[in-house]
Amino acid sequence: RLLRLGIPMLVFMFVISPLAAIYGINAMPASLTRLTTPLTWSDYPHLVGIGPFWFSIMLFVFDFAYAGWRTISKNRIALPACGFKLPGYLKTGIFILALALVSYLVRIPWPLGTYVISFPSLAYLPQYLGFFCLGILAYRRNWLPTLPSTGYGV
Repeated sequence: RLLRLGIPMLVFMFVISPLAAIYGINAMPASLTRLTTPLTWSDYPHLVGIGPFWFSIMLFVFDFAYAGWRTISKNRIALPACGFKLPGYLKTGIFILALALVSYLVRIPWPLGTYVISFPSLAYLPQYLGFFCLGILAYRRNWLPTLPSTGYGV
């Protein structure tokens, strides 16, 4: 993942984003940008940005945190465990209610539209983290092969 997503992310942050900002801002009328001098490469440090790669960066943070957890806990089972059943309605309902409550509590200090360190939607952080953890559980408990393949209109 580091190579597949990391290289395009770095190219975007340090090449494409500054070029797009310089071109876009210089092409706009000064009455809209309120800039009296055109942007140049001396403005480069202020033009570096993560743009749409904020989600990839967040996944990297989750991945590195999970790898750190697995290293610290000495839990290095390579293959998924077998014999676990899919969660029932009660566990699914508890997960949904807990996720809704945590989301509500997180959106009090960080409402929608609040940027924190260039991340545009930390209000959704509980959902991102909750479903990342759910994906780990689904893999480790081998849930995906046990899902029924019919009955869902697919």
